[in-house]
Amino acid sequence: MLHVISLADPAPVQVTSGDTLRVDMSFDYRGKAQSVPVYAGIGHYGLFGWNPVEPNEGTVEVEVDASEGFMTYEASVLISISSNLAADTYDVMAEVVGHSETRVTAGGMVVVPGAAGGMTDMLMMIFPLMMMGMVMPMVTGGMEEEEAEAPAV
Repeated sequence: MLHVISLADPAPVQVTSGDTLRVDMSFDYRGKAQSVPVYAGIGHYGLFGWNPVEPNEGTVEVEVDASEGFMTYEASVLISISSNLAADTYDVMAEVVGHSETRVTAGGMVVVPGAAGGMTDMLMMIFPLMMMGMVMPMVTGGMEEEEAEAPAV
């Protein structure tokens, strides 16, 4: 199934393995006539920059004309959704390769559904409680407080 995200007006899409995602973007260019590579990928954009989930990315060549003023060009990059995308919500990023000023990122646009609830989810909620039960005796030294006797009057 083909899904489309326009980075000019992004809306979330739900994808599964085997689907194709088309990422549409526009960029401004001025200079000599040439072919410029445009990249788009699925991943997470965080504290350390862009972290793509390979091979869920693609590149396309766009022919640009010679111009002294900026001209707007459109690019569409097709991305085949692989089976290595875990159930999660992913960001989409597109840019003219080598020109980070053209980078456009849309957070939370690609949703990969996961298995519904079940034992795994329940265990993940219980796990922190079990850890607290093991850590608390180590923090307190494994000893219970001794009760002080009240002085007799």
